[in-house]
Parts: sequence; C-alpha cells; structure tokens
Amino acid sequence: MKYRQFKNSAERHLRICEKLLLRLEDRNISKIDAAFIRHEVYYLSGYIIETLISYALCNHLQIEEEIEENEHFKDNPQFKTHSLTRKYNYAKKQNCYLTDIIFLSKACSNRKLQDLFENWDVKYRYETPRISLDKDDLDAYIKEIRNIYLTILLRYPL
Repeated sequence: MKYRQFKNSAERHLRICEKLLLRLEDRNISKIDAAFIRHEVYYLSGYIIETLISYALCNHLQIEEEIEENEHFKDNPQFKTHSLTRKYNYAKKQNCYLTDIIFLSKACSNRKLQDLFENWDVKYRYETPRISLDKDDLDAYIKEIRNIYLTILLRYPL
C-alpha cells in the first residue's frame, strides 16, 4: 500500500460520515436506524483521524515504497496501532508537524467532543460505545475532523 491511500481512506470515511449525518435529519427515520447511523459515524470517525495521522507521517518521512516494506513501520507497534494517542505520539517523535491540531496536540474547548475523541476505540466495530452519541455532538465532531483533514492536507500536500 502506498501512503497516499491513507489520505484517500480518510476522505472516503469523512464523506460517508457527512452523508450519514444528513440522513439523520429525516424525520421519518426510525430510532433503531438513527442509533445505528450514530454508531457508524462514531466508529468511522476514529479511522479518519488514524489514517490522517498515518498520511501526515508518511508524507513527512517521504516514504514512496510500499508502507509494509518501510523500516519505520515493519513490525512497529507504535505505528501499527489503532490507538490514536500512540500513533500521534509516534508521529510527534518523528518530528511530524501536527501541533495546534485539535484533539491531537490541544484539547477541544467542548468537553463532549474531547470525550468522543478520548473514548474512541477500535472495539466499537463490535460493541456499542458506552458514551452518548448525540446527533448535534456528532455533527460538531465531524466538522472538527473535517478541519483536521484540511489542516493536514495544507501542511502535507501530495
């Protein structure tokens, strides 16, 4: 896999989340469907951030070969992780410029949104999150993630 695919994945997941959130505006949506959509948006949100960190780091390190063959990432649990904090900390150690990015290097002033970031876990692929997934909070959260996406693309263009 080439590192540019991380950007493509982040963009695809972000667009899906935005479309799903629009679906929640339908007054005829059932409570079960609405809960399912909120869960999926939250689950995908972590992957957006994860793939953006990976994209920024690979771009910063100018990795052109297959990711799996690169010395930084072969059997590296600091990179091959779904832990957003560990992945961010590894990128920071590599001098990847991710400062002033909400959730990563600075806390969000909205505690609910910060909690969404801090509580995200890959296990939500199989489990229902134990935190409230309010539509308005998810809307605001995805907007902040869109800002992260735009900031990283400005700092690390293709």
